[in-house]
Amino acid sequence: MRYLRFFLRNRGFITFGFLMSLGSSFGQTFFIALFGAELRATFGLGHGAFGTVYALATLTSAALMVPGWHLIDRIDLRHYSLAAAGLLALACFWMAIAPPAAWPYLFIAFLLLRFAGQGLMSHTAVTSMARYFEEGRGRAIALASLGFAAGEAVLPLLAVTLMGIVGWRQTWALAAALAVVWIPAVLLLLRNHAARHASLAATAHAPDPAGDLSRQWSRSDVLRDGRFYLVLPALFASSFMIPGYFFTRSIWSTKRAGRSACLQPASSSMRAPSSPFRCLRAPRSTGCAPVPSFPMHCCRWLWACCG
Repeated sequence: MRYLRFFLRNRGFITFGFLMSLGSSFGQTFFIALFGAELRATFGLGHGAFGTVYALATLTSAALMVPGWHLIDRIDLRHYSLAAAGLLALACFWMAIAPPAAWPYLFIAFLLLRFAGQGLMSHTAVTSMARYFEEGRGRAIALASLGFAAGEAVLPLLAVTLMGIVGWRQTWALAAALAVVWIPAVLLLLRNHAARHASLAATAHAPDPAGDLSRQWSRSDVLRDGRFYLVLPALFASSFMIPGYFFTRSIWSTKRAGRSACLQPASSSMRAPSSPFRCLRAPRSTGCAPVPSFPMHCCRWLWACCG
């Protein structure tokens, strides 16, 4: 009930975060990997060359994300969100029209998808919830992040079904059309954002009871903090394991049934436990002793394997 009351009080802004995290799915590995066989055949690439192109695009995107993410501190959230949604629509459309047998075009498509989807959209969703919620920040992030789980649960099965009906290029064209829908949705959900931002600015410059201004961390402050490097291994581990699983999934399905649809129910079941676990962690996520997430991740992977 606490989550329901919290959502109803802030339904517009939390729905915005949910849609941004859901939209990031088009640039995530789990979605792009669904088209692996079709892309390799169209562009004449083997498994190694395909993985190399994807890795180079991802690394280039990562380099661009550092200045790209920083802009959200300087640009109005409405403009930043519109730019992210527009770039995502362009990326999906580029994938739909990329000329065959020309891997540089595929590299550009991967770069745009990774930068706009996996980068800007997800960053906007999480950062906006963390910035504009002081009370209930963990709940806001948890509710908005349900878009990630919803995307992984629904979009793979939908994409595979559409590929079988209209083809992989038309599926990407439909994804571009859906990304365009995000633009008016952002304008509608952020129509009262000016008042929200003004309230945040007034709070940020108000002295606390001790007479000190609240501390704002810079990038150099984070890099000098030893706790940052304790968190990095946990972040790197999932980045190494999960993309590998999604790309090899299509190989398993091809050998077993000739189509990746046979693994979509099991893959969707992997996301089922994540939603209650995310909400369970949320009330403690802003404290000093968060609930350990490693056992929860283990449960998710066991659920997926048994699914």
